[in-house]
Formats: sequence, C-alpha cells, structure tokens
Amino acid sequence: MKLFDGLYLYEIVMLCLGIFLFVVLVLALIYQLMHRRNLAGLLAFFVLSIVMIGYPSIKSVQLQKDGVTIDKTTRELQSDPANPQTRAALEKEVKQIGKRPVSDPATLTRIGNAQFALGDEKEAEEKAQMALERDPHSAEALELQNKITTLHKLDSATTELEKHPDDPAAKAKLQETLSQASRQPTANPLALTKIAKAQAELGQRDKATENVNKALQINPNLTEAKKVQTMIVARPAH
Repeated sequence: MKLFDGLYLYEIVMLCLGIFLFVVLVLALIYQLMHRRNLAGLLAFFVLSIVMIGYPSIKSVQLQKDGVTIDKTTRELQSDPANPQTRAALEKEVKQIGKRPVSDPATLTRIGNAQFALGDEKEAEEKAQMALERDPHSAEALELQNKITTLHKLDSATTELEKHPDDPAAKAKLQETLSQASRQPTANPLALTKIAKAQAELGQRDKATENVNKALQINPNLTEAKKVQTMIVARPAH
C-alpha cells in the first residue's frame, strides 16, 4: 500500500495497532453508551490511538511531499549546476529520504534523478533498476536508465576514437552518442567531464573547455576533470 511506502517497520506496526485500538475503542464506546456507563476512562485511550495513527500518517504524507521537493530542487540544480546552495540543499534532501525503505517507482526515480545530478551515478542506477523492477513501463525510470547507459556508451565510444583517431566510423559513433548525452542539461560533474572529453576528441575545443570548466566549478578537486582540462590545453587548436 502507498500509505505504508517509505515507513519504517515500527511506524507500520504503530499505525496498524493504532487502527486496531481505535476500532476496539469505538466498540467499547458503543457498549458503554448502551449500558449508560462512565466514558471518562476511554478518552485517554482515544487520544493514544489517534497519536498512533497520526504520527505514521504524517510521515507518509511528508515523504510524498519530500519526493516532490526533491524533483523541484533537482530541476533548479540542472538549470544552475554551479550553485553551491542548491546543491547542498539537494544533498540534504536526498540524505533525509534516502534512508527510508521507499518502494514507490515515482519516488525512487525522483531520488535517482537527484543522485545523478549530484554525481552519484552508481546509486542513481540502482534506484532506476529498483523502480523498473516495480514498474517496467515507467517512462521516467526508463529515461533515467537510458541517461546513465548513454554515459557508459559515451565512455566506450571516446576510448574507441582515442585508439583509432582516423576511423570515420568511430568518429561518427562518438558524435551520435555525444548528441544523445548532451540532449538534456546536466548538473552531474562526472557527466560534464565525460561530455567534455568526447568533445575534445572530436575537436570541439571551445565546447569541451566550457563543460570541463563547469565541472571544475562544481567540484574543483575532481581528478577526471583536471585530466581532461590538461588534455585540452595540451592539444593544439584546430
């Protein structure tokens, strides 16, 4: 049930026991009324049952709200990748929701998209796979998986052109894969670095410089980006 999604076991148990207690109390209330007995003793238990039901329910609603918030913050980061405040906010949101046992495909995909934007490709891929296990036809999860797969292909195609720089087929394949990888804006510094490396291999020096500088602006200590930057500088301009 979606109500239980993302709740810890103790929260699910609390919710179920709270519902059970509330039903028992309603029956007890009817019995007391029919026999005209004092109802004061039941009031405290009613409050307890409401708290037991309310706490997990609030957490469930909050979890769904957090998923929407993560989606919004991810889009904001994609439009301004070098914004440290937005990146820190997204990291905090992912950390909060990532600990919970989420199974809803939409929420899993939102978390995965956020992780990908932050550069956590392995975690993002795991979330995409989990989402697709639960809903193989999820367009959002398929899109995320395709985005990650395209980056893997970009790596392979770049390496292939490095080995065979005069091969027109290798060059055409890299250009096609690069076009797919560059189709959407990304805040992932590793993805930007891979795109920059591919652009450098294709002789697109200005674009490569722009993307690798953006990656280093996001993470000045990113070793892969530093290597690509050195490679671009060392190569003569066309």
